[in-house]
Amino acid sequence: MNEGEKLDIIKRRRSVRSFENKPLTPEHGGLLDSLVERMNSTQGPFKAERRLDHIILTALERDRLKVGSYGFITGQQGFLIGICKRKPRPLIDLGHAMEQIVLDLTLEGIGTCWMVSSFKRSAFTDRIELKEGELIAAIIAYGYPRSRPSLYDWVASRMTKSGTRLPWKSLFFKDDFSTPLTEVEDICIDHCLESVRMAPSGENKQPWRALVFEKGIHLYIERVTAYASERHGFDMQYLDMGIAMAHLEAICGEDGTWTFDDPGLKTPNQEYEYIATLNIGT
Repeated sequence: MNEGEKLDIIKRRRSVRSFENKPLTPEHGGLLDSLVERMNSTQGPFKAERRLDHIILTALERDRLKVGSYGFITGQQGFLIGICKRKPRPLIDLGHAMEQIVLDLTLEGIGTCWMVSSFKRSAFTDRIELKEGELIAAIIAYGYPRSRPSLYDWVASRMTKSGTRLPWKSLFFKDDFSTPLTEVEDICIDHCLESVRMAPSGENKQPWRALVFEKGIHLYIERVTAYASERHGFDMQYLDMGIAMAHLEAICGEDGTWTFDDPGLKTPNQEYEYIATLNIGT
């Protein structure tokens, strides 16, 4: 699969809130189990401890379990449960792992919906055994998307402006933060940046900022203070950064390596924080 085809999968992903009320096929159920097992047996970029659990719902549970997301999630067949400690690196690695699964499911025609601040954690506490210091940081509902999105899908999409993305010049820069990018000649870098721009984020805040240099991409967070106010005891936007890293890897993971040495560049404001560097072709 080439870079353009990988980007098409990223663009195809959307938040699904209305699912067909039918279970996954045995083949898709087996795929999902193998994806969870793979993520639990491998490490993310920061090699931080994180883990995934998987709840398959019975018909009765699908009718009775109300978890949130504006109250409009219907027909989901189960949930992926993301668990980690309340620290930046575990949260980034968790977002990275869960979004990799989302993209694999998208390829197979399985719909997903991320939930971070809009679900009741108490709905899962009797099903998930947490270790000391752990929390359920995020869940992902999954199932087959309805052929026609419901009114609730439309309302939620309008509420979050999920189809809207900031322009390149607001997100991406060349060599320093005083030089916004509007285009690049390198097709790999072009696809990498667009994959980040199309990534999902909490309330569609799009906190990522990328600085392109000769040998790769520095990735920063520009924290949205009002959103990242640790409503649930952790900074939710670190999950968004893990999602962005998963998208970068999906495009050029074979040609890139992660390093974590802050280049010490001057940033536009104090809300910026260096996250990682993707070195490409080195």
